Amino acid sequence: MPAADGDLEQIAPDDGLRSKVGPGRGPDPQAARRAERIIAGAAAVYETRLTSTVAKLQRLLDRPGGATIDATSAREIHALAHEMRGEAGIFGYRRAGEIAALLARYLEVLKDAPVDRDVVKAHVDSISLAIKEGGADSTTEGSTVLVRRLQELDTTLLGKARR
Repeated sequence: MPAADGDLEQIAPDDGLRSKVGPGRGPDPQAARRAERIIAGAAAVYETRLTSTVAKLQRLLDRPGGATIDATSAREIHALAHEMRGEAGIFGYRRAGEIAALLARYLEVLKDAPVDRDVVKAHVDSISLAIKEGGADSTTEGSTVLVRRLQELDTTLLGKARR
């Protein structure tokens, strides 16, 4: 019977899953080790893929167009940066992922407004540097300062773009 306004009704969801799989035994250490091996194996492949993605970003920046990037290239750059920000941390490239996230956010906020080529280039060059500088988990003091400066740049430029 439904509860009256203001009354609480306690419901018990069907426990069909528990009856199908049993009470559970907690985490399976073998499954965790298998997953770690799979991720470690994929990490070597991911570094090559990450480098390839940066090369694609560089090619998009090399398209003619003056000081701004055309809308098609901006969408392609955004898609690559968005994908990189989600994947990079999984494989230990946290700093590259942070910078890719900044680039994706910058492009998301601008939407169809003109995109400054030099700003995008600064992000892409920074991603490349983060990969080369410290390998898989580049979180050196230099890269920390670089991310902070990119955040400041984005905040300043996006603030101006919104006016």
